[in-house]
Amino acid sequence: MSISRLCSTLSRRERAGKNRLACDICIESKKNTGAWIHNGFRWHGFSYGLQSAITGSDAVIGYQKQWPAPYVVFNENNDWAYSCTFDRYPDFTSFQADIYVAHHNMKWTMVFTHEQPDLGPYLAFKSENAD
Repeated sequence: MSISRLCSTLSRRERAGKNRLACDICIESKKNTGAWIHNGFRWHGFSYGLQSAITGSDAVIGYQKQWPAPYVVFNENNDWAYSCTFDRYPDFTSFQADIYVAHHNMKWTMVFTHEQPDLGPYLAFKSENAD
C-alpha cells in the first residue's frame, strides 16, 4: 500500500497544527516532566509510565477496532504527514520506525515504534482534561 496514493500531503503549517494536537494525547507526560518529549521521543511518555496507554498486541487489536474515520499519519520528527481516509487503519509494525496514526480530531493516537516488539506499539486516548 502506497500511502501517498491514498492520502493527501499536509503542508508544514498543517503538520505543525496536527502535531501539536497529537501532543495533547501526552498531556500527562507534560504534567509529570514539564516537557512534551521525554528522553528524545514523544512515545517515551508511554514507555516510562508517565502517560497511560494500551500496549502491545492489545493496542493493535484496540486500534483495529476503532470506527473508520479520517485520520492523519506522521513521523516522530514531523518531516512528513498525510491526511487520509480509508476503510481500515494502516499497520506500520514492520516499518521499525516511529510513526503516529491519529484520529482526525485527535481523540486517539496509535504509536508504532522503532523498538517494537520490546516497546510499543501504544494506543492512547485523549484525556477529557486535555482541553
